[in-house]
Amino acid sequence: QRNDVARLNRLAGRKASASSSFAIAAEYYMVGVGLLAGDCWTTNYESTLALHQEASDALFVAGNFEHLKSVIDEQLTHTKCFDDKLQAYYCLVRFLYSTSNSNQAMEITRFILGELGVTFPEPTPDLIYQELLSTKSLIANLSQQDFLKARRLTDKRMQWTIRFMHNFLRQLFTTKIGSVPLVACRMIRMSLGYGYSCDSTSGFLGYAWATLI
Repeated sequence: QRNDVARLNRLAGRKASASSSFAIAAEYYMVGVGLLAGDCWTTNYESTLALHQEASDALFVAGNFEHLKSVIDEQLTHTKCFDDKLQAYYCLVRFLYSTSNSNQAMEITRFILGELGVTFPEPTPDLIYQELLSTKSLIANLSQQDFLKARRLTDKRMQWTIRFMHNFLRQLFTTKIGSVPLVACRMIRMSLGYGYSCDSTSGFLGYAWATLI
């Protein structure tokens, strides 16, 4: 019965989120989390995971960092596999950026990207030049229509990869600007190969910036 009431609070949280009432949504989600049975992660894993994921998203947008960290920790402790942890890590990284813990956020992001098969060498002028030249050859003949008709990114793991790279790129502009061209060019190549998401745009913006400096 407690899980049923938690499910109703999750539905109410979704409705509040849909109307951009994230503070109210966070309250519903947290009530739902508090109502879950002690064995919910073993007896009702999928619903419990989804409730925690939606709660952490709403808590972050609402700026309720007091409860956000505990929800993230709960996810990271009980999730069954690495892929199920990605959303929690994503919220954790954004939380750390927002609370001026950029170094820790960068460290976690590098770890996550490494687990997803993406690593970056130390930037050198020659390497940056070659990356920019190679990327230019890939996109030189693409028209506006090519981009408009481009396929959407549907692979979930790759979606998370691009999402983490998007956040990574934003932070590099203020912490390690020399790595921006490498990350931007990698994002473009991955988007061309796997499809585009809204986060792919930061790769093109980073590339455009790198070609102008």
